This record gives sequence, C-alpha cells and structure tokens, in this order.
Amino acid sequence: MSIDLTGDIQTVIDGALERAGRAPAVGYIDQDGYPAVSHRGSTHVISPNQLALWARNPEDGLAKAVAANPKVTVAFFDPAGSPLMLAMRGNAREIGRAHV
Repeated sequence: MSIDLTGDIQTVIDGALERAGRAPAVGYIDQDGYPAVSHRGSTHVISPNQLALWARNPEDGLAKAVAANPKVTVAFFDPAGSPLMLAMRGNAREIGRAHV
C-alpha cells in the first residue's frame, strides 16, 4: 500500500519536536539483531512517499543497522494534536552524506 505523506501528515511530522515537544520514533533492528527505537527530531517529509532524517554517525547505530537490514518503522503520537497517532513502515536507505 502506498502512502501520501504530504498535507496533514507532513504538517504533523515536519517540526514535530519544536511544535509538539516530541520527536517521531524510528524502530529498526540493531547490529546485534535486537529491536531498537530511536527518537529523531530531524525527521521530515521530502516527497509524497519519503521521509528523511539525520544520522550523526554513518558508521554506527541506525545508519549502520539499516545498511544491513533496511526495514524500519516510524511512529509518532501527539496527545495534544486531536489526539493524533501515526505508524508507518518501509525500507530505509542512505541518500547522501554531509561532510563537515
């Protein structure tokens, strides 16, 4: 099933940390094979069917884990926003690295 992340969903996801004081949670399988959850305040919509987020260290944690197993889940709950709950799943991939 395809999803359209624009419109209301984009409004909820983009800037969630600043607006709601909470960040979307990203679930993945870590390099030891265990489920892991990481809250990512940088999560934002970049197209109708893609989210993006910043991974600080591309050689460790989330970035390393999704290179081996790209299946991820993204969840967000905002009790003040109606209340609103989102849950999505898909495949993650690296789309570029910023060099500082």
